[in-house]
Amino acid sequence: MADLTFIDDGNPDFVHGLINFSKRRLDYQVIASIQLYQAKPFNFREVPQIREYLIDFPESSDAAEKENYERSLELEPRGAERSQIA
Repeated sequence: MADLTFIDDGNPDFVHGLINFSKRRLDYQVIASIQLYQAKPFNFREVPQIREYLIDFPESSDAAEKENYERSLELEPRGAERSQIA
């Protein structure tokens, strides 16, 4: 969906008063790609342990999200070399 948003935001609907068919072609390419993946069934088997884990997974608060993000930056600072990562 982000691709469609970027296409919409980054390209005018009209060029010199005419429909921007290049933009519509980009839209088509993204939608066709989505449809391709939707047409194939996935052979997933349910794993009860994983299902229960996800159902019981606690919702995160904004404070917890911020704490987790800050901890992530401590462990893997932006721009750090591989040898600097904890």
